[in-house]
Amino acid sequence: MLARDVMMDEVAFVTLDADVRDVARRLISATAGAIVVVDAARRPIGMVTRSDIERAEIRDDAPPFRNG
Repeated sequence: MLARDVMMDEVAFVTLDADVRDVARRLISATAGAIVVVDAARRPIGMVTRSDIERAEIRDDAPPFRNG
C-alpha cells in the first residue's frame, strides 16, 4: 500500500492568523487528525494536530474542542 492509497485529496488548511477555535472546528468538520497552516501565498508552513489543540486546552485561553 502506498501513501496515495490512504491520503486525502481535499486538504483542509488555515492561515497563520486563524483563531484556534476555528482551527478546532475545521478539524472536526474535515474529520481530519491534522490541518495544514499556509502563508499568504498558500504555501504550507506548518500544521496543527488534534493533540496540539488538546494540549492548548490546559491553558486559560483554551478553545473548546469537543467532537460532537
